[in-house]
Amino acid sequence: MEKHSKKLYLCVMLLSIFGICAKSNAQFSIYLDSAKNVCLTDSVVTVPLRIKNFKGILEVQGAIKWNPSMLQFSAVNYGANNPLQLDSSMVNVDTLNGYILIAWFAPNILVPVTLPDTTSILSINFKVKSTGSGNTAIKFTSYPALTKAIASPLPSQIVDSSLKVLTDTLFLPGYVSFITPPIVIQNGTSLTAVANGSPVGYQWNLAGVPVSGETNATYLNPAVVGGSYTVTAYYANGCAETSASILLPIVLKNFTGYYKEGKAKLFWTTTSENNMAYYAIEKSDDGKNFVVTDKVNALNNRTGASYSYISSSVVGKAYYRLMIVDKDGATSFSNVIAINPINSLSISIYPNPVHSNLSLHLQNNKAETVTVKVKDMLGRVVAQQTSSLGLGINSLSINVSYLSIGNYLVVVDGDSSQQLMFMKY
Repeated sequence: MEKHSKKLYLCVMLLSIFGICAKSNAQFSIYLDSAKNVCLTDSVVTVPLRIKNFKGILEVQGAIKWNPSMLQFSAVNYGANNPLQLDSSMVNVDTLNGYILIAWFAPNILVPVTLPDTTSILSINFKVKSTGSGNTAIKFTSYPALTKAIASPLPSQIVDSSLKVLTDTLFLPGYVSFITPPIVIQNGTSLTAVANGSPVGYQWNLAGVPVSGETNATYLNPAVVGGSYTVTAYYANGCAETSASILLPIVLKNFTGYYKEGKAKLFWTTTSENNMAYYAIEKSDDGKNFVVTDKVNALNNRTGASYSYISSSVVGKAYYRLMIVDKDGATSFSNVIAINPINSLSISIYPNPVHSNLSLHLQNNKAETVTVKVKDMLGRVVAQQTSSLGLGINSLSINVSYLSIGNYLVVVDGDSSQQLMFMKY
């Protein structure tokens, strides 16, 4: 060991006098761990600076470079058991240009010192900025390569006989890959989420309330109801990011109908029409498989319009819905209503989801008194009223503004009973 120390000392003296020293091809590596799939919102990323093949290094100069528009420097952690006893005097930070200069000189290391591979000599904390997106590289590079120096260069590298630091050093880059909120793209009456990374699931929301069953990247027909929509993308590492909201106008205000004299009488009202082509009348015997039976041309009234339609003969229970077609070929669908010659009562509701007042259209084949109840998902009655219905279509309104956000049932009991689910937001 004493012989090796003398050799190192002689090498240092030769370097200082003649600028030469025998060196081998051994390599000392400094690298930054990659941090992947970091949640975006104010996330703090800790990136360790690790080493490999550390043997008797007397001096190191280098700089960590990052993108300051994506990451914000927070702090450097030296650690209680830092093997090189680094301190703040050895680290200079230029947050504006995205540099951390690391330069240390250990004149007391005259005997080669070996540190275990992957030893962390320090860690750097960054905060992910909300304006950033995607991946950002974090590189450790040799200090003389910096174009904007923030301190004077240190003397030439002083090394032992088995290693030269600067030219044989590997500076391996790392990067931070972080999640950004998905972007919502409207295509006709459909909404599609475009997210970075690999989401494992989605949830569409209306006014901040999850829409039941809408868990795909594309939401096909939200424009019928309208309102403020967002989508949340979920990731395997537990991250969840929600898009900015997109506001869709309410196109269809209501769609209802009733049975009379062997036919279905259908009625619908719109609040706005723009670039509309027609409304296709679709009929089904089972409520699942629909076929187009007729169409009604759209009036294209920007302030909305009212429509009525009388079907051909109805035998047995039938289901109807509207397919709304615009001039670009995009389609959306209304709610489904049931027309039943046997049951005297049928109901439809709007809007759904609802925030303040829930409107009911009740069609009855006779005059009678009915009880209208609102029940929560546990079956508890949270609202109730009694109403007298006449022959044909009757309209009622229920104030639901005081209800908590969630799903409810509206139940109408008379000689027959009908119920529909709605969402309160």
